[in-house]
Amino acid sequence: MVEFGTLSLVIDRNNFDVLSADTSFYTYMGQSRLYYTFDCLVAEEDREMFVHRAKAADFGNFYMRMIATDGRILPFYAMMSEGTCLEQARLMLIDVEQVIVGQQEVNEQMAVRDKILELYGDDLFVCDLKKGQIRLLSKYNIAAEEKQISFEEMEALLKVHVPQNREDDVCEFLAAIKTGKRYFEICVNGNLLNQKQEAKYTILRGGTVYRNGEIVCAAGYIQRRIEQTSSSIRKTELDLLTGVLSKSEITNIAIRNIDVEKRQNISIAIVDVDYFKKVNDTYGHLMGDETLKKVAAIMEKEVGNSGVVGRIGGDEFLIVFYDAYDLEASRERLRSIKNTIRTTFSPEDDSVPTITLSMGCAAYPKDADNYTDLFSLADFALYRAKEKGRNRYIIYDKEKHGTLAEIHKSIKLVARINSRGNMSKGDILCTIMDRVYSDELYPLDKLLDDYVENFEPQRITIYDAENAKILHMAGAKVLSQTLMEETQGYIHSDFWQKKYVYDDVVINDIAIVQNRDEKVYNQMKKQKILSCIHLKFRDKNGVNCILSLEAVNRKVTWNHDHMHYYRLMAKLLSQYVIK
Repeated sequence: MVEFGTLSLVIDRNNFDVLSADTSFYTYMGQSRLYYTFDCLVAEEDREMFVHRAKAADFGNFYMRMIATDGRILPFYAMMSEGTCLEQARLMLIDVEQVIVGQQEVNEQMAVRDKILELYGDDLFVCDLKKGQIRLLSKYNIAAEEKQISFEEMEALLKVHVPQNREDDVCEFLAAIKTGKRYFEICVNGNLLNQKQEAKYTILRGGTVYRNGEIVCAAGYIQRRIEQTSSSIRKTELDLLTGVLSKSEITNIAIRNIDVEKRQNISIAIVDVDYFKKVNDTYGHLMGDETLKKVAAIMEKEVGNSGVVGRIGGDEFLIVFYDAYDLEASRERLRSIKNTIRTTFSPEDDSVPTITLSMGCAAYPKDADNYTDLFSLADFALYRAKEKGRNRYIIYDKEKHGTLAEIHKSIKLVARINSRGNMSKGDILCTIMDRVYSDELYPLDKLLDDYVENFEPQRITIYDAENAKILHMAGAKVLSQTLMEETQGYIHSDFWQKKYVYDDVVINDIAIVQNRDEKVYNQMKKQKILSCIHLKFRDKNGVNCILSLEAVNRKVTWNHDHMHYYRLMAKLLSQYVIK
């Protein structure tokens, strides 16, 4: 049964293509209907109504019947709202029949929890972060005693029950709740809530509840004890920022399952946030941290009970999938993660950075018989995803990608330049030049990615100088096809053609364009360009091209001492067939 009978997706309102969806929706569709447009899934008697509402942007809630894979007609409650742009619509679909069954199961589970908490004498606390209030529920029974206090009142109550030298622990505990830390705990003296009952210690332990990367609330339990005892069970190590498993924890889980227990049909996926350095550079590290938290929460939601998620580096995560007898289930979840991230961090939404993911996946024992080799294969698949343009997942296939020995020979082609961050710009350029002139397999997309990652421009665009068509684009805020077509012609304006008398054109502030040509200024503004450098070059076939190095969202005053770096980039591009 799909959990709680909910399906979430984003569609194109014009042709009803499914742009992104969660794992539940892809499971509901089934393999045979994977490439259906959404309207084909709506029952014939409701299809005309749905099409009309979608095309007319008649958003709201309505009843609609849909066709299941076995041909049954199922009732759904639909909630349609505006997407990140006018052409899109978000749909939340609730399967009425499954909600009824799910509610019965929830009631049973709640009854079991109530009984267990009652037996152990525990109380529950729920924190409403928006209102700044904490509800205290006795024995997790709504009909029983309930008390509501503010955070300030809770702070005062806790400080009464701790020595003066531990008052900072109280502040840290409440700060962990307010900032959305995944897990938090404090132990105080005496009985916190009822002085009449004997208790030497009171333990408060809880965590933050997330939905789609957003904080819903914080909740936990309050347990009274006669003695203070430490648990003999080792605590799970968590990444302090994102709340998913730490690097050592996720690695130990993978090694234990593969190398020690030799558990069959395990697959691992390495996930990398594309151009994450640009997020920190453009929006600041606080936004970068929030982005990583949301990415981690989305991955945890989509993976669900089929595996575990851990953070293994700054912007890298590792997923361990259990019982992946065929890779289709893993494929569905990777597809859902990729698409959900793409729509959550859409280039059409200026309030968030544009985020996409590159993912590489490999399976044990099909692809390798130990964790180290399996990780190498997944890592190779990850960088193949980056080479092919990012925003995708690749599952290792021996027939397509070669053996591990063959991959090791070509590993330098996929290695990240300056991964340790200690190379000078000159050293980086020498490494790039060496790859361009000596490695036949160093593709154009990889060159553009390496340059964006290590130099000032947040985005690179290459134009055909004859017809102004965009030939390649890499970096942050990559434009949609529609926006490309609307704005690419600006380089043929009189303003730019006069500038092209010189090979290099440097614009440190597009406000100077506004004074000369309002139309061109508006086109550049639509592309979110704040400053740029244009350089002319010919590709390997002699096609006239224009290289545009662009600052988007954060204005860059171009360093004239680095002009030779920019000119060298144009020279390197002349070694490729661009068009």
